[in-house]
Amino acid sequence: SISWFLPRDLIFNSQWVLEITSIPSFDWFQGLSLLILFVWGAFYVLITLSLFRILAGVGYSRLFLLKALTIFGFSLAVPFGFLGIWWFIAWSAHFVFQATVVWFGLHQNVFRLGFNTFLTFFYAGLIVATINGVSTHQAQRESLVQSKVGFANQNLIENDVMTEFFLGDIFTQIKSDLFIQNRLADPLLSKDPVETKIRKIYLDNYFDQFDVTIRIFSPSGTQIQGPLDQYNLDDLRKEYVKSDFATGVRDLYYVRNRESSINNKFAGFVPILKGNNLLGTLFFELKQLRVQPGSVYPKLLLDKKYADKLEPSSFNYGVFKEGDLVRTSGTFNYLQSQFNLLLDRENLYTGGVSLGGYHHLGIANGDEVFVISSPSVSLAQFFANISLFFVAFVFLTFLTILINTLVKGYRKFEFNYSTKLQLYLNFAFFFPIIIISIITIGLLSGSYQDDLYRQYIQKANLIKTNLGSFLNNQDPVSVDRDLLNEEINELANTVASDIHFYTPDGRLESTNRPNIFDKKILSPYINPEALAGIREENQIQLLVNEQVGKLRYQTVYLAVPSQIDQSLAGILAIPFFESEAELDSLIADVLSNIFNAFVVIFILFLVVSSFVSKNLTLPFRLLTQKLKATNLENNEPMYWASKDEIGLLVNEYNNMLFKLEASKKVLASTEKESAWREMAKQVAHEIKNPLTPMKLTLQHLLRLDQEGKLDEPDRLRKSLETLIHQVDALSGIASSFSTFAKMPLPKNELMDFKKVLDKVLDLFRNDRRIQLDFRDDSYTEKISIMGDDKLFGRVIANLIINGIQAVETDKRPHIKIWLWMTEQAVFLEITDNGKGISPELKDKIFIPNFSTKSQGSGLGLAIAKSGVETAGGKIWFETELGKGTTFYLTFPLIQ
Repeated sequence: SISWFLPRDLIFNSQWVLEITSIPSFDWFQGLSLLILFVWGAFYVLITLSLFRILAGVGYSRLFLLKALTIFGFSLAVPFGFLGIWWFIAWSAHFVFQATVVWFGLHQNVFRLGFNTFLTFFYAGLIVATINGVSTHQAQRESLVQSKVGFANQNLIENDVMTEFFLGDIFTQIKSDLFIQNRLADPLLSKDPVETKIRKIYLDNYFDQFDVTIRIFSPSGTQIQGPLDQYNLDDLRKEYVKSDFATGVRDLYYVRNRESSINNKFAGFVPILKGNNLLGTLFFELKQLRVQPGSVYPKLLLDKKYADKLEPSSFNYGVFKEGDLVRTSGTFNYLQSQFNLLLDRENLYTGGVSLGGYHHLGIANGDEVFVISSPSVSLAQFFANISLFFVAFVFLTFLTILINTLVKGYRKFEFNYSTKLQLYLNFAFFFPIIIISIITIGLLSGSYQDDLYRQYIQKANLIKTNLGSFLNNQDPVSVDRDLLNEEINELANTVASDIHFYTPDGRLESTNRPNIFDKKILSPYINPEALAGIREENQIQLLVNEQVGKLRYQTVYLAVPSQIDQSLAGILAIPFFESEAELDSLIADVLSNIFNAFVVIFILFLVVSSFVSKNLTLPFRLLTQKLKATNLENNEPMYWASKDEIGLLVNEYNNMLFKLEASKKVLASTEKESAWREMAKQVAHEIKNPLTPMKLTLQHLLRLDQEGKLDEPDRLRKSLETLIHQVDALSGIASSFSTFAKMPLPKNELMDFKKVLDKVLDLFRNDRRIQLDFRDDSYTEKISIMGDDKLFGRVIANLIINGIQAVETDKRPHIKIWLWMTEQAVFLEITDNGKGISPELKDKIFIPNFSTKSQGSGLGLAIAKSGVETAGGKIWFETELGKGTTFYLTFPLIQ
């Protein structure tokens, strides 16, 4: 799916990473990448939810969808399992998400805003974050394997390009060194200082990983300086000057030995010329040590053609030949007993294996095996990456909903009390956590920086003390330049730091890294900020933030006083390149713990707050149900033990019941009398209507009798039929009032509204005289409300019959019924294609005894309105003359 492949594409095709360690250096590109992942993840979630919403809408049951998902999910789980454990985990997360959507009906929560909507999106965000985290981890692992293969090919199987570059640069400097030229030009001078200068000045601590041999030959090829075993220059050339050993640097050769007892080595020939005259030749032999100490060289010195070949990661590696360890580099112990067993494992040479907290990749090269190692991603960091995606998705979800709310108008969105309570609880809990986390990171960073600065100052003062002892009351300008350079190099190698020494006016006097200045990477003049602080503000020491390209570092500047008159003799500068990396690593570790804790607490608190809000709102729901069921009969008081705000509310409710009972008794007598009057008036009115034609008919019969025409059968039968018809009308009126009098009070109990509706619709589905269309958008099998199922059945049936009777005789009745729900209520719409209701009759529709039909008591809609409102529902209608009428029913849901 897109949630799996998109993070992989971003990792393989971008210059930045999406993981917790990149947060300290977070930039817009990483933010844009997270936004892209969020958009695609939201697309995946909405497509999934919409698909299941459509499937549920067309009639597929929950059980059928679960069975289909299970068959489909398990059939694909096996192939994904063969692809790898991470593929299987990602597919499992996808399957679990789809199954929970079907089982809990989460697709119903998407298009109406409420707390369940937030929960659904948060859960979907967790699933997408898990898939993205797993995909990112797998992609970074594949990228790491590629990096290790490239590292091995470029530094072990091929030439050691870093050493090759450094030696080429050193050879160029040695050729132009006047001191070396003068020493070789005079045969009477000792050549020991030449070797001493080369080892102390040019071969810095990077070359501690080699056993270095230096031989000096005269112009004739005779060895005049070096080990006791004498060599001839021509013999050495025959041994090393071969095309198989050639490197990218002229006169430098790399010999790869195939025997485990002999290490690889570099051999170089450096001719020293003065003009066109050969003064001598320097021969270098650098044998790689069996166990090489870790060493670092500034990447700023690397040419682009070399820098592109070098990986930014520092790998440990071990070289094995026939099971024996030939040489190692780094801190990992390859002499462990169980490591030899690792060499026989096939997966060591494919995706690598983990051992001792390191990830190891084996690369076979003939009878040699190169094992490249790097620290493994910890379990905490793995979950921290997932947590990073989840927190980002939660934040962007809130932001999206907020923007949508502001665009549509916040007044259109109304949350119920439970949703508001849960949102307030979450805000009140997590806002302080976020603030505390930010403060904690700030304090830890500040404390760590203070400790780091203190260490830098101590280290710089130690160097200053040793340099002061060397100067021994001498002015640095008067000290021999070569001796000063030698001392600076020795101090730099001892303390493993770069050292730059400037004159009082800020010009570079000596450094252990002359190449940085020769290549114009750094200016030979001191930082103006440091010069102003020491010269003008008389500061003894200060720490300055500096930057070269994208590399940020800090430099300690110290004033070196003259031992004679305490005037400024020079300025010492010691740059520290590791400060930013160490601080970023510390912040990343802290953020990993914070993000993991935040996600765990967030999920737990959502669950806890859901239960808490339900318990807190339970009394309100009970009180709401009681208020909905309150009528003039059978009202029961509520009991609440606590004397809190809810207890006060319950007490007021009970007082209301007592007052209602008293009012009922007062009203009973007056309303009974009024009701009898109204009933008598109505009965008299209804009876008077048929009595008038009966009286006229009887008078007509008397007139016929007087005229002697009663013996005419047609006239007599017609009069008698009229009397019978009116008697039937009187009987119908008596039956209607009798039925109304005998009708029991509506019950108010838990019922399934959808079941009642289905039973009513079954009565009309087989009637071919009408067209009945039913649209069900409830997406649920049961709708629980409070009410009287028999009364509601009669109400729905009566509304359908009224709609059919409202259609003109020359048209086929078309009844449309639509069932839909919100988070709080169920709605039923019944639409006909009848004549509609005129505006002057709209206000009389629900009045008892009012009817637009020629026959009927006019009690149907009055009874419907009374029953619906007793259950806490509402009934109303909308009409349009000539097009039809729509009646609406709505009832509150039981949560």
